Amino acid sequence: MKALIFATQLDDTEAAVKDQLSGHRTELCTTVNRFARRLFELREEGTIAVLLPADEEELIDVYRVKDLFSEIPVMLVLPNRDKFTEAIGYRLKPRLMCHRESNITEAVSALKNLAGSAVHPRFGNRTMVY
Repeated sequence: MKALIFATQLDDTEAAVKDQLSGHRTELCTTVNRFARRLFELREEGTIAVLLPADEEELIDVYRVKDLFSEIPVMLVLPNRDKFTEAIGYRLKPRLMCHRESNITEAVSALKNLAGSAVHPRFGNRTMVY
């Protein structure tokens, strides 16, 4: 299993994700273009995407390449609780979603479970919000 992480601001959230996925290969992409290219290259391997946009603008940039990860399990950490931001987040159809300002420990722990299978039976195709 490979975890492809998109983050431009490296902080505790990114570190927590990497820590939970320590038994899996992880790759950090700091630009949307690099993230999109790697998603395309890894589309047939067992890959999960972890999206850590720093702000609404980055979230919109990620939304523009959403078709590249339509078949890949996604964890999304929203940058704020703005209604518009949340609406974009739900349109990305992540398996796991939480807010950067929240304690994301439970969501990151669930990510570890998700990494163990292509579609974790607990999640199916619905979004789990933490």
